[in-house]
Amino acid sequence: MDQETKGKLDKALLKKISLTVTVIMAVLAVVVVIFCFITKLIPPLYIALIALVPALMTAGFIYLSLKNKLHIVVIACSFVMSVVLCFGLYYLIRTNSALDKITAADEKESVINIYVSNKSEAENINDAVNGGYTFGILTKGDRENVVRMITDITSTIGSSITTREYGSIYDIARGMQSNEIQAFIVNEAYVGLLRDDEDYSEFCDSVKVLVGMSMNEKIEVAQESDDRDKFVIYVSGIDVFGSVNVTSRSDVNILVVVNNETKTVLLVSTPRDYYVNLSNSGIEKDKLTHAGIYGVDVSKDTLAKLYSTHVDYYLRMNFTGFIEIIKNLQGIRVYSDYEFDMEGYHYNQGYNTFSGAEALSFARDRDSFKDGDRQRGRNQMAVIRGVIEKMESSDILYNYGDLMDSLSDSFETSMPKDHIGYIVQDQIETKAEWNILSYSVNGTDSMGLCYSSGDEWLYVMEPDQDTVNYGKQLIDDVLAGRNVTQDMINLYMSQH
Repeated sequence: MDQETKGKLDKALLKKISLTVTVIMAVLAVVVVIFCFITKLIPPLYIALIALVPALMTAGFIYLSLKNKLHIVVIACSFVMSVVLCFGLYYLIRTNSALDKITAADEKESVINIYVSNKSEAENINDAVNGGYTFGILTKGDRENVVRMITDITSTIGSSITTREYGSIYDIARGMQSNEIQAFIVNEAYVGLLRDDEDYSEFCDSVKVLVGMSMNEKIEVAQESDDRDKFVIYVSGIDVFGSVNVTSRSDVNILVVVNNETKTVLLVSTPRDYYVNLSNSGIEKDKLTHAGIYGVDVSKDTLAKLYSTHVDYYLRMNFTGFIEIIKNLQGIRVYSDYEFDMEGYHYNQGYNTFSGAEALSFARDRDSFKDGDRQRGRNQMAVIRGVIEKMESSDILYNYGDLMDSLSDSFETSMPKDHIGYIVQDQIETKAEWNILSYSVNGTDSMGLCYSSGDEWLYVMEPDQDTVNYGKQLIDDVLAGRNVTQDMINLYMSQH
């Protein structure tokens, strides 16, 4: 083969390679553009630019390839651009997958357990039934799912079980201690009530789960707010590790009031023990935290009633997610009002850099402060501020995939994907700085009968109605676009 023929073959091969990599680049560009539309986070102008650059490059590279010019340059540039597009596609796919999972909040999970004494010789439900156990159940409190579990059990084992009804989980605990019953069947969230009471903490450690069953129930999906720029989100932090949609007490109860036009966010924290009428308790009052036992929608509606406002969406996270998200953010910077120690961690007054576990301990502690749960609410809002500020930085790109996984596994929201996309697109276009305000209502320590605890007197916080009314006014002011500053809020809080 002479040199001229070899040269022609080399050019033909380079031509094929350059055309091939150019086509690959073009296909990747089309897929990226499609996912830009699917995620709904990229403004149309940016999508147009994302599409235009590869389109012009594709046209130019094809022209050069057909003219047998600059094949090496075409191959190199197409390859580099393809790598860039692959990275972009990776981020888009992970983001879209996380958003789909986060916004698929249409179910609540109830975990119904059968508990027996740790000393019980029963290893399964047959042993308990054949052993003549009497099972305690509640007259109210996820009654439907408890009955459903009993029906399933009796159908499976072919014999009925003996039950005894009680008015509260506290009565059940006393029934177990007096041996009136040898087992009990309840939603595990009710056992959480006992764990919160020092007088029953030993009892909780003295029982074990014999068998459990998860039951999922559809909840009404929120319709998108009529005003995309002004809305209220209920943020709930549930006191469990594991599945984010399981019914449980809510230890974090914050209303996030958003005005996208004025770029203002108001965080309104309500103490977990606030003594209020739940949306499902009629005239009976209960602790706000207990609303979560009946579902996040009850907590949301209860706060809407308390502040005489409309709460458009909810967002829930659990303690597992709290730790993982901050871990994948590689820590957050949070301001502490006080110096204190908690669970082996030391917190300085001023700014601290927290790991996930440190932030969780910081947000859960109330015993270190004179203000107790009120200060815990302020600390929770400080952590939320720290997370927001860290997520605004470019640092999230370093661990992006793991961050998306932790978000999708530990968060759920009723906010539609379209609405999230609208807010993100607007932020990308305006690049505006947000004014983040925080406020917490006050109250007085007291004791009261609670809807969820029957005749048991529990510690509660009687609301200070003046501070509630001020919270209502702040919510109205932010939504109306009136001027609100943190200095104004701090002055009011210092006087109340």
